[in-house]
Amino acid sequence: MILCGGCRKLRFKWYLSCRSISIVICLVAVLAGFFGIYKIVPAEASDEKIVRVGYFEEDGFQSGSSGYGYDYLQHLKLFTDWKYEYVYGSFGDLYDKLLKGEIDLLGALAYRPERTAVISFPDAPMGASQYLFFKSSSNDYITSDPASLNGKRVGSITGAQVKVAEKFLSTHNIQAEIIQYDDMKDRNEALKNGYIDVMIAEGYNYFRDMGIDVCMEVGTSDFYMAVNKQRPDILDDINRAQTRINQENPHYISELSDRWYKRAVYATSLSATERKWLSEHDTF
Repeated sequence: MILCGGCRKLRFKWYLSCRSISIVICLVAVLAGFFGIYKIVPAEASDEKIVRVGYFEEDGFQSGSSGYGYDYLQHLKLFTDWKYEYVYGSFGDLYDKLLKGEIDLLGALAYRPERTAVISFPDAPMGASQYLFFKSSSNDYITSDPASLNGKRVGSITGAQVKVAEKFLSTHNIQAEIIQYDDMKDRNEALKNGYIDVMIAEGYNYFRDMGIDVCMEVGTSDFYMAVNKQRPDILDDINRAQTRINQENPHYISELSDRWYKRAVYATSLSATERKWLSEHDTF
């Protein structure tokens, strides 16, 4: 049978159409068999574990997306299946939330035996803090001599700072009143307004344009990434992650400390001696 040109074109199109349908059917069969073995997990059905992190602002430690504590959190995350949900607030408020089980993690907490009944601590600390006494730049009565603290008021954040300050005062036989604050901003404002004479703070702090200077070293204390008592799974994750971090880089904590603690600027104004020198000299 001889087909005309138009008929041959129609037959060819019909052939391509049938062939395309056959290919599609084969692909559907193959994919159906593939998906019978491997299930696709939707993007939203992630295996990541939600971890609620208490996040307080403190220069040098946690400020936006930077600081010692922020970097430590991100490094822990490399060795876990965590997804962070940040809960913002003052340190005191977040500490209460940790006790109530409303958050899962809170950094910069000192280990104290009485706390273990309500808070879990990992095997290793997340770092060690150097503590310093700070005073108002205009206060010439407080010097680097511990005896200058006699009869003075010392501002401290509730917790490890109190213990460090008490040990320092006792060691140097200093009689001074320790006034505790739950919020760092309240402590700082108390010093600026003269309600306290000195305040104890971590060495990574820097108080730009606040008229606050360091006057003496106080001591050091380990601090931890404290864990919600109801989340032993998170505690196990941290212990494994810290072990991995130490195995891969035993110097990680010291490197992290160097990165952030060396940025601290203690003196932001001239001391009385420096002001006196400048008043007597017009050139360096």
